Amino acid sequence: LIVEGNVVTGNVSAGHATRKGVYEIKYKQSNTVLSGSDYAVPVSFWMPFNGGIGLH
Repeated sequence: LIVEGNVVTGNVSAGHATRKGVYEIKYKQSNTVLSGSDYAVPVSFWMPFNGGIGLH
């Protein structure tokens, strides 16, 4: 399955833009929490495709 669509690609102004490229979704998690050193955000889905980068 190949899908093309519009997305928001990171926080460009903070220097966190998503790198351009062709990626493969590794898996899908439902109802999970994305967390870092100063945040924890519940999301209804998470689909990583490049390490800590993914769709949510």
